[in-house]
Amino acid sequence: MKKRNVIKLSITVVLLIALTCWVNSRWNAWFGNPPEPPYSPLSEPGRVLLTFGDKDALSRNISWQYDSVVHPSHVELTDTLTKDTLYIKAQGETFQSRSGKAAYYVARLRSLRPSRYYRYRVCSDGKYSAWYHFQTHNQSDADRYSFLYVGDVQDSIHGQTNYFLKKALQAHPETEFLVCGGDLTERPIDAYWGETFRGLDSIAQCLPILTVTGNHDYLKYPIRKLERRFSLIFSYYLDSMVGENQVYTLKVGSINSIFYFLHKAAEPFNCLEQDNLA
Repeated sequence: MKKRNVIKLSITVVLLIALTCWVNSRWNAWFGNPPEPPYSPLSEPGRVLLTFGDKDALSRNISWQYDSVVHPSHVELTDTLTKDTLYIKAQGETFQSRSGKAAYYVARLRSLRPSRYYRYRVCSDGKYSAWYHFQTHNQSDADRYSFLYVGDVQDSIHGQTNYFLKKALQAHPETEFLVCGGDLTERPIDAYWGETFRGLDSIAQCLPILTVTGNHDYLKYPIRKLERRFSLIFSYYLDSMVGENQVYTLKVGSINSIFYFLHKAAEPFNCLEQDNLA
């Protein structure tokens, strides 16, 4: 009997040691957050992103970043058919991350017309971005949409996301928006956000971008935390939060999609217009 108890105790000790070693090896993966190197805010309006709004299928949001304090900002929008130009006021908010501070802006476009080609640029504190363009859907063909789906992009610094996305879009020029199933960014660090926008360069400015959260978007604590920075970038969440939960419903024709918390080409595709109109 005594020998049997010794054996049981020995097995228990071995299992506890093995469990401790395993937990120790996985601790950083579960709860470790890589440090965010200090960064400076953008000195010119940048990281421009076009996405859907919260009103109807034609509503759009345009978000961007500039400086570390909020300045008077707007979007200059021109309907290329009528030549009408609107100035849509933007709302700004500063966000302090672990190692820096930046101001985020969003302008909500709510009077767009179907099957129209628009040109726009953003302005903060009298400083303008380049001109970009986008096209709205033809509502007479309301049930025919084409979108590109990607998942787990989380590219490394100086990665090839932009190359592969442009190649996919050249193969499917009918694409009207881009959907990511989570982990678009490697980690919630400014350097990786910069890489995300490099990967989306000349794409996120003219095709609406939708994404949901993946585990890489969270800061890892015993209870994981999603920074508000995520919603300031993907601004469609700002108007539809339920407490701390971010819920967004997109109604496109007969497609009702709910986005919420979820636990390569030689010829360039370019929507950036090279002219610089006054």
